[in-house]
Amino acid sequence: MFETITKISLTLLMILSLVSCSFLPTDEALKNEIQETIDSTVTNESNYDETELSDKEPITGIKLHTYPDPYVREYEKLTEDQKIAYDAISKVLLDITVNGIDPEKTYKMDGRVSASDFMLAYDIIYANFTSADQLISAITGKDSMGTQQYYDSIVMVVDDNYKEYVNKYKEAIAEADKILKTIEHDDTEYSKALAIAKWICDNIPYAHDYTERVGDELNNVYTALVKREAVCGGLSTVYDLLCKKAGLETIYVRGDCINPDLAGHAWNMICISNKWYYVDVTWMSTSGNMNENFMMPKAICDELGHNEYNYYYYWDRENNTYVLPEANSYDLYNLYFTTVDELIEHLENSEPTEEYFYLNVYASADVAEEISTLESNEISSNLNGEKLQFTVIDKGIYDTDVIKLYITLIEVNEQ
Repeated sequence: MFETITKISLTLLMILSLVSCSFLPTDEALKNEIQETIDSTVTNESNYDETELSDKEPITGIKLHTYPDPYVREYEKLTEDQKIAYDAISKVLLDITVNGIDPEKTYKMDGRVSASDFMLAYDIIYANFTSADQLISAITGKDSMGTQQYYDSIVMVVDDNYKEYVNKYKEAIAEADKILKTIEHDDTEYSKALAIAKWICDNIPYAHDYTERVGDELNNVYTALVKREAVCGGLSTVYDLLCKKAGLETIYVRGDCINPDLAGHAWNMICISNKWYYVDVTWMSTSGNMNENFMMPKAICDELGHNEYNYYYYWDRENNTYVLPEANSYDLYNLYFTTVDELIEHLENSEPTEEYFYLNVYASADVAEEISTLESNEISSNLNGEKLQFTVIDKGIYDTDVIKLYITLIEVNEQ
């Protein structure tokens, strides 16, 4: 696709040379313009340890960050020429988001870079800012000297539908800003990530009839945020967008499900306290179990049915492979327990329904052994005040020192 865009650019070179040329706005000017449009709620960022429980008072509203953010993790690894291209593409996208599309506009870059450096920067931005993929796909490089090997400016190659798309995208971004201003959190990265996931589950229903709606754009942010319906691609893209605008580092992930009856799937990765985890807002919403699909290590993500990962993150052109972050931590997974008391407390606070007494949890080997040998204990539950007892019906070695426990809660018959 990238090669096709480049060829289009070169074909239009003589035409574009007649077009008016305007320089990119300065960083400060663009930031001020964006700030005026979003009127963001200001909160203090913190270096809070996400593995500790917070006793902070809830805060309403999350400080908004620019999107696309000029910085991503791979930025510092770029050469100076690659950074020139990256910064230029980012500024073009921000300008379009604020001011709309002008197909006759030429954006002058701060230097002349090779086509390969330009495309590397393009790939990183395309991979990291999923909700803007259609905006990005219209961007191409141009060289005022007429070569195919170098670029010193950026132009847009658009069709008649592009303006409508830009307007919808701007409406979706405005809606995202409004949503983030209403979300309550305790100023930790974890609480923001959870609050955003809960908002999506509560406000954007999954379109179960998607197979009957060929042509409906159920995977984009406009339909999800403005029309309030989506399938997994739309839900995951919205989570990626809202988290990035909240200052969180996330990745959009595409793949398949182990279940052969299900089609392709999409979910996310998120980095909290320098550790990566998986989040599946679709299954958080549709399964009725928020904890199971939130802050998963990869082993549990695999166990729950995610398969054939295709990381929409960063393509290493030199080695012809994706750069894959590792997600091996159980620190923030709420169904992993390192003490028996923690597990019992979770069972006591669980909310099984009349039909659903069955729970899957994960524990360290020591905890799994201890709880498996305990006598049946009566525990309090939220099921109409009834007394329940837990029974470990099965267990198995899972991931190194992690044991999966299959637990059922059985109502105690009062004599």
